[in-house]
Amino acid sequence: MPRSVQQLASRLTFRQLQVFLAVYEQQGYSKAGELLGLTQPAVSSQIRQLEEALGQPMFEYVGRKLFPTSAAELLAQSVRAIFDELRFLQTEIVAKTGRDPGQHYKALADEFGHAAESRVEAPANTAQKKALSKLSPDQITSTELAGEKIESIITHAPGNNAAIGGIKVSSKSGWFAARPSGTEDIYKIYAESFKGDEHLQALLAEAQVIVDKAIA
Repeated sequence: MPRSVQQLASRLTFRQLQVFLAVYEQQGYSKAGELLGLTQPAVSSQIRQLEEALGQPMFEYVGRKLFPTSAAELLAQSVRAIFDELRFLQTEIVAKTGRDPGQHYKALADEFGHAAESRVEAPANTAQKKALSKLSPDQITSTELAGEKIESIITHAPGNNAAIGGIKVSSKSGWFAARPSGTEDIYKIYAESFKGDEHLQALLAEAQVIVDKAIA
């Protein structure tokens, strides 16, 4: 069954779209990596996550040459339109405030803390992945996350109430989200800390303990 727009929005990231467009326009993973300052495995990982979220292959090899699929052709048109709108928005922000978005972000980070983020994978069998996809907040028994009180546990996105396909746990200074892979015997943990890398590593470690306990 095709995913809804709300479900796609909760699964896709701008980084994935940026990497996708680079691969599409450069016609190769290595050239895209050079353009974005990423390794080829990192580029491949982003494309694999995108394909998993969309449920469609984006590229295929014919001999040694990489070709976009019909789905990739359609996505490229949409991504270019999105990025054009973002460039327009950036121009408007500068015109209205005299500062670009990067300067606004730095000011906020200086005030509230600089973020660090990462993604890791953990093993999970079919039954565990199914359990993760259907977790409810009351199945999370932990009350603290990396030394701070857990403030919220959600399984649906605020606003549109779309299911996120997993769970998100937040504290004052960070959060993690866990979702099962649709193609591999793993689940993925996404985390962000507003205290830096050391706190991020604590978030990731505790996140796996919390999720493993909930889906055991």
